[in-house]
Amino acid sequence: MDFPRLTVRYIFGRIGIERIPGYFRLKMGTPNMELEYKKDKPFQIDNPAARIEIDQTKPLEDLNLRKFTSLTRYLQGKANRKCTRALTEIVSEGDRLAKIELGGNAIAELARKELDEENREPILTTIPRSAPEIKVKTPKLEVKGGQTRLEVESDYILPKVDYQPDDLKIYLIQKGELQIDVSGRLIDYKV
Repeated sequence: MDFPRLTVRYIFGRIGIERIPGYFRLKMGTPNMELEYKKDKPFQIDNPAARIEIDQTKPLEDLNLRKFTSLTRYLQGKANRKCTRALTEIVSEGDRLAKIELGGNAIAELARKELDEENREPILTTIPRSAPEIKVKTPKLEVKGGQTRLEVESDYILPKVDYQPDDLKIYLIQKGELQIDVSGRLIDYKV
């Protein structure tokens, strides 16, 4: 008995999405303002200058220009590192000698290990490595004055707003297709 054969072929449809970002712009001019006092020098404004403090301790330490306390801490740390490094070298040398005494191919393994170790120091560095610490201290603004009559005239300017929301463009890249073939001995259909 010959059964009909069903063949289904399909292609998915594809869409594309393009996003155009929006923007928001606000333009505002400065209003014209007039102040009129009805008394001579109605108030006094005291605005002392700001103070800038620059701490260059770290950049100077990078250049090996240190204060006494910093120098003692640095030399103490350097001595500790040297002692630790010397002890490590003595212990590793003992381990090497023990591996050689055991026999086998220990010398080749030690040579390979020596080549694999990363004892690379940086070739190029910037001096000083750290930036100075900068602190700005602004004193308080003091306004002193007595009672007086103050007249203010201003013409307020409304801001101009330019706005465009995000825009999405959605478009068809490829249409979807579905093809079904039914074929057999006496049947031949395409859908």
